[in-house]
Amino acid sequence: MAVVSIKNKLRRGNLLVGNDPYIPTDFESIATTTLTTTTNSITFSSIPGTYTHLQLRISAQSSVNDYYMRFQFNNSGTSGTYRHHELGGNGTGAFAGDGSNSDDSWAGPRVGYNLTSNLGAVIVDILDYANTNKNKVCRALGGYDGNGSGIIEMHSGLWTSTSAITSITIKPYIGGYISGSTFALYGIKAAS
Repeated sequence: MAVVSIKNKLRRGNLLVGNDPYIPTDFESIATTTLTTTTNSITFSSIPGTYTHLQLRISAQSSVNDYYMRFQFNNSGTSGTYRHHELGGNGTGAFAGDGSNSDDSWAGPRVGYNLTSNLGAVIVDILDYANTNKNKVCRALGGYDGNGSGIIEMHSGLWTSTSAITSITIKPYIGGYISGSTFALYGIKAAS
C-alpha cells in the first residue's frame, strides 16, 4: 500500500470534488488593518493581479444592529450589478434569500453589534478576481455568538463585471465597525 502525504492527497481534489482545495502555504498576506476607532468604510486598494483568488478574513462588530456587511469592487456602485444568495440559521429557525441588490454593493454575512467582547467572524473567497473573461463570484461564511442568540450564514455573490478587481471596499449597511475589528486580505496562489 502506497503512502501519500496529506498535501498530495488533497491536491488530487478528493476532498472537494472537481476543485483544488486550498493548502495553507498557498496563502500570502497582502494587507491587514485593525481599527482603533469606529470606522464606516475599509478599503483595500492597489490589489496586485498576481494571484488566482483572494480571501478576506474578518473579525468585527458593527456599531448598530446586525446589518449585513457590504462589499464593493473597484468603487463600482451601479445599482443592480450585484446579486446574492443567502442561507442561515439563528438558533430558532432557518432562513434563505436571493435577489438583485438595489444597493451599490454585494450583501455578505452579518457580524453582530456591540456584543460586549463577542466579535463576529467572516471568511470571504473572491474567485478568479483578475480574470477579465468572466464575471466575478464570491462565497462567504460568517456569524457571531450573541450570548444566547447569534447567527450563522452562508452567502454567495456575483458582480456582473469582467473587470479585474483592484480594490475592495467593506462597509456595514448603516453605522460603522468598532475599534478592535480586524480585516485581512490574502492572495491565494495557484496549486502547483
